Order: sequence, then structure tokens, then C-alpha cells
Amino acid sequence: MEIPVNLKELCSNFLSKKLTIRSSGISKISFIITGSARLDYYRKGGDSLQGRYHYYRLHPFSLTELNSNPDKKDVETLLKFGGFPEPLLKAEEKFWRRWQRERLQRVIYEDIRDLENIKEISMLELLAHELPNRVGSPLSVKNIKEMLQVAHETVERWLQIFERMYYSFRISPYAPPKIRAVKKEQKLYLWDWSLLSDHGPACIKNSRLSGSIPDNIINKKILSLIFVIKSVTV
Repeated sequence: MEIPVNLKELCSNFLSKKLTIRSSGISKISFIITGSARLDYYRKGGDSLQGRYHYYRLHPFSLTELNSNPDKKDVETLLKFGGFPEPLLKAEEKFWRRWQRERLQRVIYEDIRDLENIKEISMLELLAHELPNRVGSPLSVKNIKEMLQVAHETVERWLQIFERMYYSFRISPYAPPKIRAVKKEQKLYLWDWSLLSDHGPACIKNSRLSGSIPDNIINKKILSLIFVIKSVTV
């Protein structure tokens, strides 16, 4: 069937919602729109698309997704290069370093700059480089705010921004709500655990595997299962 719209124009105008498609046969066509966390932001504003789309999160590869019958080499590759498809499937340290550098630049200096009102944008890069050192331990916002010399509320807001950008996530300890809110600190983990190997694939190759990597991978897998359960039961 011939599509009565320009597909390139449709994709380029999808997020800004400047294009309205009206056709008797267009409802028979399905689109898969992929992208960064910008899609998560834009879907919360503008016209409601209730009942006309489904939202899914693409999680990093797990071991069985990489290979249904994994061996030792698959485990090492997943530990070295993380679960993001491009560096994992390429499995080259040079490409991994370039990909990490470009990812951080795009998240901070493009996505966050365009979607959030942040004046001290360069401070976010300092925080992003510091967070791998905090993985697996109770996260002290007080220590971070003293290190960056900013307000406690500012650090908390920046952490929430990184979570919305799928850079990191936090897990609260299992405890009664009152105790958890007052006394218990959350633990922080990264969506890309390859940043934890002091930092990078070469350090894992030299047997310097950080103990926080298995902890991060397990909690990331639990988080992905929670999202799957929510998407099925909703």
C-alpha cells in the first residue's frame, strides 16, 4: 500500500508534533519509533495518544540475550563492554572508549541541556564521572554536595535528571517506610556497568574486576524484570 505521506518528514516531525496525518488508510500502518530519553520527556506533554501507542524500555543485553547458550567468552565480553548493543557487539576497546565519550557528551550537552533548565551544565559532567565510584555503597548526597560545593537540593535534582536520562538508578533498602525515609540511604547503580572496571575493558582484561560490577548487573536485571512485570500487568 502506498503511504500518502513523506516518511522522512514524518520521522523528523514526530517529536515536535508539527505534522498531523489524516488518511483513511493510515490506521492500518504501525510505526516503531526508537530514540533516547527525549521520547520519555515528550510523551508527557502535548496531545494525548492514549490507546494509540505502547511505550517500552530497551534494557541492556543480559547474558542469555547475548547468547542462548553462553560460554566463558560471552561472560567476559558482557563484563568488559557492558550491555549496550553498539560497544557489546563491536567488542573493541577503542570503539568502546569513543562510544562512551560520545554518549556522555550527548546526554549532558545535548539532551539535558535541551530538556532541563540547568545553568551549571559542566558540573553535571563532574558528577557523571564521580558516580561510578559510588556504585554499590549507600549514596551520601551530603558528601557529593560538599565535593561539588552546591546545595543538597541541587545534587538531588541532578541525580533525578540522570535517572530520567537512563544513566543511573537508585534502589531503596527494604525497611518500613518511616525508617527508610529517615535513616536508610539509597544505593546507586549505573545502566552501563562497563564504567565500573576502574574504568574500562582494559582493567578487566588485567584481572582488576571491581566487586561492584556483579552487584550492578544483578540489580540491573532485577530492575528490568520489574519493568517487564509492570508492562504485562498494566
